[in-house]
Amino acid sequence: MSALLAIDDLSVEFHERGELTNRPLRGVSLEIAPGEILGVVGETGCGKSLTGLATLGLLPSGARPSGRIVVDGQEQRLGEPSPLRGTAISIVFQNPGTAFNPVFTLGAQMDDVLLRHRGLDKKERRARVLHYLEQVGLPDPERVYRSYAHELSGGMLQRAMIAMALVCEPRLLILDEPTTALDVTVAKQILDLVLSLRDRFGFGVMLITHNLGVVREVCDRVAVLYAGRVIETGATAQVLSDPRHPYTRGLMNALPARHRQGSGWRRSPGRCPRAWSGSPAAPSPSGARWRSTRARPRIRCRARCPGIPGTPRPAS
Repeated sequence: MSALLAIDDLSVEFHERGELTNRPLRGVSLEIAPGEILGVVGETGCGKSLTGLATLGLLPSGARPSGRIVVDGQEQRLGEPSPLRGTAISIVFQNPGTAFNPVFTLGAQMDDVLLRHRGLDKKERRARVLHYLEQVGLPDPERVYRSYAHELSGGMLQRAMIAMALVCEPRLLILDEPTTALDVTVAKQILDLVLSLRDRFGFGVMLITHNLGVVREVCDRVAVLYAGRVIETGATAQVLSDPRHPYTRGLMNALPARHRQGSGWRRSPGRCPRAWSGSPAAPSPSGARWRSTRARPRIRCRARCPGIPGTPRPAS
């Protein structure tokens, strides 16, 4: 089966006044099959959200991407808004309270999406919006259609944001930390909803999250990012039960469930290296970028960036 999304050697640099100031992505490669949920995990600043934005062509000004992104068989022009945005690709942002425009009703904003991307008449647009508001489990879709963002709870807003992302029936859905601002009960409901909708409509999902518990529950495969690189990827059960990379093992050891009360936290020493500092002529840091988090970095990690030990994990 051909990949729905194929990202090959994606790198992103930021320039200011003609000088290189930041390299947040360094050769990211990912694939998502139709109907598959890929979890993209890592600490803050590792490049998770930027990978999703690059897929949509929504990189901020000053960004200079390189590499290759193919969505549903169509190669994207890097650095430009994707012509598939809103139709074949949609995104759900982590804070729906700020993603929705506060001065327009939710129905008007969802109607505008259909008008822009599908060209349906007013009656058809309203019917489709109400249909998807019902599909995501919102009670009284008519009332939600007429409501403003401040009139709904966080959980209801997240459901409405998912409905808005689905009204054009995309093939790929990017979820950028969709449960971060929700309490545990509502977050569980949203994850169950994503699984149900995936099974019903068959779209692929890139789930960006910090939460390994969320990955374990809903993702078919996982990709671990560190300092702008994918350092481990494979089937979720394999990676979480037998992590091969020291950084992935460190993430697993940080889970609260792995600690007895009063035993203290097991943390990796050091800190994530900065994406870039200095002028364009300054050399990029050599060796493995995770070596600063190891208690005893190996000699080879100081000289080069080794791959994952052993053969690559199977894709499924």
